[in-house]
Amino acid sequence: MPNWTRNAVTRGEVVLLGVFSGVVALAALILLTHPPAPLEGVAKSAKRQERMVESSERGAGQRKGLYDKSSSGVPVLCHHYLREKTTPIQFLKILGALFFNLPLLDDMDPWTQTATTFEAQMAYLKKAGYETVDLADVVAWQRGLRELPPKPVVITFDDGDRSVVDYAYPVLKKYGFKATLFVVTSTIGQKWDRVNCLGWEDLRRLRESGVFSIQSHSHDLHRKVRTSEGALPIFVAAKCGLYDFPGARSWEAGVYDDLRTSRSLIEQNVGGDVNSLAWPYGFGDAALDSVAASAGYTALCTLGEGTNRRFRRASWIETAGKSIEEQWGAVATVATPSYSDSTRATPKPLGQRVFWEQLEVRRYTITARMSLGTFEKLVAE
Repeated sequence: MPNWTRNAVTRGEVVLLGVFSGVVALAALILLTHPPAPLEGVAKSAKRQERMVESSERGAGQRKGLYDKSSSGVPVLCHHYLREKTTPIQFLKILGALFFNLPLLDDMDPWTQTATTFEAQMAYLKKAGYETVDLADVVAWQRGLRELPPKPVVITFDDGDRSVVDYAYPVLKKYGFKATLFVVTSTIGQKWDRVNCLGWEDLRRLRESGVFSIQSHSHDLHRKVRTSEGALPIFVAAKCGLYDFPGARSWEAGVYDDLRTSRSLIEQNVGGDVNSLAWPYGFGDAALDSVAASAGYTALCTLGEGTNRRFRRASWIETAGKSIEEQWGAVATVATPSYSDSTRATPKPLGQRVFWEQLEVRRYTITARMSLGTFEKLVAE
């Protein structure tokens, strides 16, 4: 190659490298000074899925007058995965995806925080005087059955990745916090996509430590199936008549059987009461929630926006015509069906439509791109 050609190529490479470095520096500056809204994509996704299953009842006037807006809210945080640190290559991939829409990230990247970021969030909660409470405490508080500390917060993790043991557990123990871990019981101890799922022994140790409560993320509903309408969550496809659960008389029976299986496996292998469900993909609807309540769940976690407030005592009593204690007993009664073979019977729906809304617990998704300032504002909302 002639010298002038070689020199031109070298100069071109230098110019391209300089331009790329400048773009990266500018993108980094924008990212640090103007972090993107953390929940926008998640909220849009959840809304699209809600429309998909025609959940027009949720949010369409049913909540009017249900909550006591004068009461303080309880934020519930949803984390997924942690890693030790972000490498330069991972940082460039994130920038390329955020600012140039390049397909550089895998499914876990948007939901994976560094251990340092997670600890900074926990340090803030401790310094600001927050105390962690259980989901069962929040549910009881909403119904006026107990009181909570002045600044309560609930910390949850979805999926059961090994990073919970490696990074989340020591940080939570350091600050005296407790959390809830939602696991997909069909994936225990396995490699699930890119998730290294904890085994039963790991989960028992977490529960016995007093730091974690182990709850359900379904047995085998956290997956999608191909349908004529595209790839859909399996419970959505079944509800829309696009998928049949093998051996189940109806889609309700298929979902019920899965959720009962998950409860049973956790209680047998880990111990404790399993009464909280985190819906796969972050949402359910009135019909799905009714089935989950029939399967024994009293807290149904979604990725709906907002904090969780107390119910108005008057609206609770007026809606169903019973006292708070009687209504709570009604939920418990429905949660224990009289039949044993769920594949040959359809679960009984809840008698009062108000119940499914009063079981929902909304959670904020904590993403990889959330700044500490945004986290602080979110918790204080």
